Amino acid sequence: MKILTTCLWLFLLLPNLMQSQEAGIGQWSDYTSYHTGNKVVDAGDFVYYSTNRFLAKFDKEYNRIQRLNTITGLSDIGISTIGYNFATQTLVIGYANANIDLLVNNKIINIPDIRRKEIQGKKKINHIMIKDQYAYLSCGFGIVVVDVKRQEIKETYYLGENSSPIDVYSLSENDTSFVAFTEKGIMYADKKNPILNNSDNWHLYTKITEDINNIAFFTIFNNEFVYVKRTDRTRDHNDSIFVHNGTTTTLLDTIFSIQNLESNNQYLLVSMFPDLVVFDKQFKKSQILPWSGPASAASDVKNNHVFWTASRYGGLVYGNPTSNEQNAALPESPLTSDVFDIFSWENITYVAPGSRGLQFQSLAYPANIYKYKDHSWTAATDKARLDTIWDIVSVIVDPNNSDIVYAGSWFHGLLETKDFAHFSVYNETNSNGKLQPIYINGIRYSLRVGGMGFDSKGNLWMANNGIAKPLVVKRTNNTWDNYDLDGLVTTTEYKLTIDYEDNIWMINKDNRLVVGKPPYYAAWVNINKSPNQDNQSSQIFCLTEDFDGALWIGTDKGIKVIFSKEGLYDVNPVTKESPVIPQNIVYTENGQTQFLLKFESVTCIAIDGANRKWVGTAKSGVYLLSSDGLTQLQHFTVDNSPLPSNNILALSIDQRSGEVFIGTDIGLISYRGTATFGYDENEKDRVYAFPNPVRPEYNGPIAVKGLAWDVQVKIADASGNVVYSGIANGGQVVWNGLQSNGKRIKSGVYFVFVTNEDGKDTLTTKFVVVR
Repeated sequence: MKILTTCLWLFLLLPNLMQSQEAGIGQWSDYTSYHTGNKVVDAGDFVYYSTNRFLAKFDKEYNRIQRLNTITGLSDIGISTIGYNFATQTLVIGYANANIDLLVNNKIINIPDIRRKEIQGKKKINHIMIKDQYAYLSCGFGIVVVDVKRQEIKETYYLGENSSPIDVYSLSENDTSFVAFTEKGIMYADKKNPILNNSDNWHLYTKITEDINNIAFFTIFNNEFVYVKRTDRTRDHNDSIFVHNGTTTTLLDTIFSIQNLESNNQYLLVSMFPDLVVFDKQFKKSQILPWSGPASAASDVKNNHVFWTASRYGGLVYGNPTSNEQNAALPESPLTSDVFDIFSWENITYVAPGSRGLQFQSLAYPANIYKYKDHSWTAATDKARLDTIWDIVSVIVDPNNSDIVYAGSWFHGLLETKDFAHFSVYNETNSNGKLQPIYINGIRYSLRVGGMGFDSKGNLWMANNGIAKPLVVKRTNNTWDNYDLDGLVTTTEYKLTIDYEDNIWMINKDNRLVVGKPPYYAAWVNINKSPNQDNQSSQIFCLTEDFDGALWIGTDKGIKVIFSKEGLYDVNPVTKESPVIPQNIVYTENGQTQFLLKFESVTCIAIDGANRKWVGTAKSGVYLLSSDGLTQLQHFTVDNSPLPSNNILALSIDQRSGEVFIGTDIGLISYRGTATFGYDENEKDRVYAFPNPVRPEYNGPIAVKGLAWDVQVKIADASGNVVYSGIANGGQVVWNGLQSNGKRIKSGVYFVFVTNEDGKDTLTTKFVVVR
């Protein structure tokens, strides 16, 4: 009867519990863009599509697309090309650093030999030709033959004089020869020759007299040589396709902006801008998949009337030109992988994908903002407005009205949107003249808005770069003002932080912090006033306040902290320097005194719900430090995690979920942390456990979230036996799901109780375990 009761509980609860699941604690999520493709191959039941970073696998039968990346098992990023070996049912993945992955039976086998080996020439895989059980990799130094069946490198061909390395762009074959397109020209060798690793057996083909520098692409189709000649090096140009039959060369066609040239037994495929051009064996031409923007194309091996393209801006585009059918398949992802600033607020994350130069100049980067909500990405759609805007470098949400989003442009001022579809732009004409542009030789150049922040009254403050009064405020009543902070902002200011006391902090390029409460108070803080003279920084990158009111400052020499702001404005009357002294975090390791991250450039710092510090660096990935900074809890790099790059540009934490968004120079990724913001009081309807249900294959931690700050939590089984007791990390508690004997908990319903401040135990939520 007891078993029947448990099963009935499971039956009643499962419909509500089997809703969409969030990423588990300690799990990663990939937010790299899949919009820009570079290669597509047909594999029969599946189609593989690659970007220059990761892969996607499309299931034709079920019309589903799946991400393949470092989180799901790829060993690297920076995919240069792919090829499919039907004989072994294996996808061969070539990387720009000459690393190799084989994807077979949903498993990745890595062949890192070339990447690790010291090799003369360029370490890059340019092209993959499949023949029998082998993959022939055209590389920056020669040709590598991979035995795909044995999952090993068979041999390497060096085609240069005396078997020296030369760059091989692609390899093709006809009935008798292998034909290589190289930096030295078109070269060929007898396919039956057993000693192709000797360059004496490779010969220069001299019947094509075109300068090799003018040939962009080469392939063999119908046993004839086909190549593309560039007629102009600019983007907008016509290219010529020539066919050479061994004796004569004939102009096949002139086509606008050819992006790629590929062939198979049925078709010659010409990827152009913006369509796909197809030639059959009689060289009859058809132009299909209009505006697909192909970078690569393939014909379907099971249906000759279906074609697939890796679009440069639309993902995997496919269609049947005989029926005018055209479709697109794309994993959920932002429009691009570019990240400059991130802002998370109430389960929504915004990304500013702009940029600016090392000398703080505008780079004319096309404007947009990306929004992540409910597991999907949206790009701003006000194209008419955004097409005239450049360089979105900051983004923030109005805390009093989360429908309003502001963005700072490094060229065109301040943007505001209420629906993410229509934007207003503020500049000197509609800010009462308070936002000001830079003038060069009397000519208006740019109006730069960098960092932004809201004070406790809901006023929006922003850094207006390069002008006499660089601190600008847009008040809640839509009046504007600007301030010079006693002239203390003397060089390029680019970031702004407002602390809990409404002090406004601005980071200057000249390695000092300017702080003020306009119009009455202003000061500057000497970042190197600490007595530790051997740890003097020369640049400040970021400033973040923690829950204790301490200001954590990221510099090119690690972290410094302002623990107390007492006397902040008791300034030297002449220099306006504040007496506040930033401190180094000092700890002892192996008997020696160390400064926290002394040799790291700390680019960004975020505070999680447990007051712990997430620290992004320029070269060493992400650190998670204890609340006092003295203990390193985690350190993520490209070598021990799915992190795509160790160069971290931005961090933001969704404090309600604990998801840490990490912006790198390669793209965006996230990690589900163990801490969240707590609430002032416990509310039963807000608290839940995840994953729920806990399925048989799941061995990760179980979390309970939505709790009040730092409450006592107990978890009990249906018999009332307490299986866990602990304190919440902010507003979330994380349990490894193990009993006291170290074994996983059994199937059943589990109940969560919390102890409130009044000491009363309250049933908060329940979850199901299925073994």
